[in-house]
This record gives sequence, C-alpha cells and structure tokens, in this order.
Amino acid sequence: MARINNSDTIKRILDDAKIQTAIDNVPQELASKVVPVLIANPLRVVNVTGNGTKLTTGQYTIYTTPSDKDFYLTNASLHNQSDATADNTFITLDCTMKGQNSANLLRMGKITLTAFSGSISHNYFNPILLERGTTISLNTTFTAGVSQTDATIQGYAVGE
Repeated sequence: MARINNSDTIKRILDDAKIQTAIDNVPQELASKVVPVLIANPLRVVNVTGNGTKLTTGQYTIYTTPSDKDFYLTNASLHNQSDATADNTFITLDCTMKGQNSANLLRMGKITLTAFSGSISHNYFNPILLERGTTISLNTTFTAGVSQTDATIQGYAVGE
C-alpha cells in the first residue's frame, strides 16, 4: 500500500469525501483497490461579477480582489459614450497582476471633442491571476463635455 505523505492531499480527501474525523479514521494509505484521481484542470465557474459606471472624471473601483483568496479574471469590458464637447482621450481599466505593477488591462482611445460611442471586450481563456487585495479600477479624465463610461469584469475566487 502506498502511504500518503502530503497534508494537502489528505485535507482534500477529507473535504471531498466528507469524512468526519470525529467518527472515522483519517486515511493515511491508499489500498490496492483505491485509485486516486487527480483533476489537472478543474472546471471553474465564474462566481464574481463587478461593474460600474463613471459619469465624472477620475477613478472608480470596479472590484477589490479578496485578500485571503486567489482571484482569476476571465472577462473584462469597457464601453464609452461621449458627446462632441467631451475632451477625454483615453479610458482605461487597470489592475495589478500577480507579481507585477499596476497596468492597463484594457485601454480605449477616442478623439477629443468628437462624439463617440465604442466598446471593447476581452475573454481571457487563460484566466489572469491578480494580486490579492488589490483593485480593478476604471479611469477616465476629462475637463469638459459629457462622457459616460461603463466597465464590467468577471472571474472566480479560489483558495484560502
């Protein structure tokens, strides 16, 4: 019989099999009839959606990642509609990826003093791991005119 030496594996067996340690013994070995199955690429379900609208200049926090879990971003989108007097030129969605500095996740440019309506969206088929406890923020700067910017993010949080 093979002995289980990895505490994470034992914890996962206890959790997944719903073994009650007060009643049953903690498995320490794999019997010859027990075949462990490792799911190398588990199906993850989006369990976080954040969105927001910015009608004024400045920064708006769309979502703050958990400080006790890993957050993986799977989708992000931006939409802007501005009148011909709006002088903004760039709208960004910023975040901090794991081990990196804050960066533009999405960036949309527009011609100043021109009516505009546009959208950008991206699905991340390889989800992006973000730093714990950081923000995903919508940024727009303008001094004149009317501009409305919407942003949406989706992802999932896992771990402890």
